[in-house]
Amino acid sequence: MDTEPRITGASDRVRQIIKEEKERGELVETPFATFHFSYLSDPRFQQSAVRDQILQLNLSEITITNARRAIEDLRIKSHFTRLPLEITTRIPKEEEKHLIIPSLGIGGRGVSGFAMELYFDPDHPNVVQSLRERGAGIAHELNHFARWQSGKMGGTLLNSV
Repeated sequence: MDTEPRITGASDRVRQIIKEEKERGELVETPFATFHFSYLSDPRFQQSAVRDQILQLNLSEITITNARRAIEDLRIKSHFTRLPLEITTRIPKEEEKHLIIPSLGIGGRGVSGFAMELYFDPDHPNVVQSLRERGAGIAHELNHFARWQSGKMGGTLLNSV
């Protein structure tokens, strides 16, 4: 006998996907941000020679801890104070490889005043060390949020906070 609830509509399917992503550790919701760790199910990560080393780093915890610190330090607010910030860690598509810093194997970008993407190349020789030290990169990307929210995206971080 099937014990799984029957999915009857789109909203049920969305709830099921969210539940599955949380169970796999790909989605973590906190009071200050929603984190997406889509790299965990990416075949490029799964087949990477450094997969186990990256898993031992506990990259999700490093990301969440450093993001929380930077959000508090920069006094970043959730999007319109209703929705949490969206922070995604993933492996870039081929056409996005330019977002990776060549010497580090990591990169990132603020997509808007409430969404940020962090990237890493699992084939880069320095990626494990760079991920271990990624706190400064997270803070750098989050400073873009602070500038967007202040309305001074074109200025310096110091002038906008």
